[in-house]
Amino acid sequence: MEQSCVLVRYGEIALKGGNKGMFERRLKDNIKKMLERDGIGECTIERISGRFVLNAKNPNAASSAARVFGVTSASPALKIRPALEDIKAAALEIIRDVKPSSFRVTAGRLDKTFRMTSVEVNNTVGGYLKDETGCTVRLRGAELDIGIDLAKDGAYIHTHRIEGVGGLPVGVSGKVLCLFSGGIDSPVAAYLALKRGCDVTLLHFIHDEKNPKPGKIQELQEKLAAYHPSIKLLYIPTGKIEKDLVMNAQSKYRIILLRRIFMRIASRLCHKTGAKAIVTGDNIGQVASQTLDNLNVIDEAAGVLTIRPLAGFDKREIIDIANKIGTYETSIQQYTDCCNFLLPQHPETKADLATVKKIEEQLDETLIEAALDKGYEG
Repeated sequence: MEQSCVLVRYGEIALKGGNKGMFERRLKDNIKKMLERDGIGECTIERISGRFVLNAKNPNAASSAARVFGVTSASPALKIRPALEDIKAAALEIIRDVKPSSFRVTAGRLDKTFRMTSVEVNNTVGGYLKDETGCTVRLRGAELDIGIDLAKDGAYIHTHRIEGVGGLPVGVSGKVLCLFSGGIDSPVAAYLALKRGCDVTLLHFIHDEKNPKPGKIQELQEKLAAYHPSIKLLYIPTGKIEKDLVMNAQSKYRIILLRRIFMRIASRLCHKTGAKAIVTGDNIGQVASQTLDNLNVIDEAAGVLTIRPLAGFDKREIIDIANKIGTYETSIQQYTDCCNFLLPQHPETKADLATVKKIEEQLDETLIEAALDKGYEG
């Protein structure tokens, strides 16, 4: 089947009631940006009854659209007149070209004024194809599924779907900052925040100021840009803060203190940029700093909402998602970040807030402002 367009479906957006139009406009804009990123070329986008139609003959257009959050699936399609004889002829051409051992017809009426029901279209077109070709009809496990979407402006014929990433269009939920270490967890947390419509900016605290743009971190940003082309990356140098912690804090508290500093820096950046929350890759109990006691102490330093998309995941589930989105192989590359530098042999698992605050009195508060002043975009 020669593609003349792409049929793009979306799911959760259809349930948004009076706000549906805003969600659809955002999704349309995000699809345009993705097509531009992937070099698809000129392409107009129109909406028809809970679908978008991309007028693109580029064979990569469907896979590009499927990576846009909010899209549930995309199908290369052939648009024809919504007349039964035209539909029969197009379906016959497809089945003769593919030569399947079995087939089924799956029709859907986007336009309920079409004179036949979906079942009647299935039976009529399916019976015609069987009579003309002798091919076996199989309602389950058919080798070829001929989809027919019936709309007012035409019938859209398609034979396969590319599964989309689902979720909500990026931007509808507001801006967030994601603490981005470069390990396995934080890219997955960023991905899941994007999937819920958050416009994510990655925030990486850099240990080595002599290497201002680490290749691994930039590569992970590029992996996530495959799902959100305009994702930003900010760097904050914290080498002097780490030295201050080594000199003035007990080793077992250093990671907790450092993460409180991360929260304070991120909170200030949220207020500056209009971000509404901080996203982290924390997973309850995975490491010492992620016990409930320690997370409570760390969160006390944050001035905005903290979101932990991975809180209830086990490591295998996180790795599975990392593999699926293409970040795992990059995440496991060796890289020394701030937390690695300060890892104690015997970390505190039940930090007391009063004790931690008392230690903080010995730290140089001016280093936080200095780090913010030296921040830069990747």
